[in-house]
Amino acid sequence: MANERAREAPIGERHAAVLREALRLFAERGYAGASLRELARRVGVKQPSLYHYFTSKDELVEQLIEHIPTLIETSAEIPPPPTLGAVPPLLSQLVLYLYRETDWRLFVRFVLSLSLSEPRFAPQLRRLFVERTGRVVSELMGPFIARGEIRETDARLVVHATINAVGLAMIEQTILYPGEPAGIDADELAAYVGALVTRGLGAA
Repeated sequence: MANERAREAPIGERHAAVLREALRLFAERGYAGASLRELARRVGVKQPSLYHYFTSKDELVEQLIEHIPTLIETSAEIPPPPTLGAVPPLLSQLVLYLYRETDWRLFVRFVLSLSLSEPRFAPQLRRLFVERTGRVVSELMGPFIARGEIRETDARLVVHATINAVGLAMIEQTILYPGEPAGIDADELAAYVGALVTRGLGAA
């Protein structure tokens, strides 16, 4: 998995640092409010120096969509689940980790803002999430699919149900209403969702 990610993001450390700062800028100000001049100020370079990495604001956005998920995921290597029933609890905990310990919440904020204000990027955003869900299915569920323990269509439902249920709670708590009292404890929800989906598999 690490080698595949490296091929997806053939960028150097400085390029990655610029993209991470750009992500923070877009998450804070949205597409319209984020300027390359401000990005240059934040990373401590003259604006023309940014054109070594991208030639326009739109190309920067395309690079954020392409590279940021891969950069974030390198810190969240997923151990192979020993059983089919271990997949939902593993995914639930992974979602909590991504929102709490990485820039994933900033990326989701960026995606939500971009999808509403700049619909021309919708095909790329949709492809991003379809491909990444497919990767999770392949990496975590592939062995169980191959052994006939679960159908691929059902595996996709398991992944979507688990990630979406916990992810929505984390979006509410970290993006939509940060600082407000949580309506539900995210750790309890993650444990419940993991156990519930596992029972649904008949693999508890």
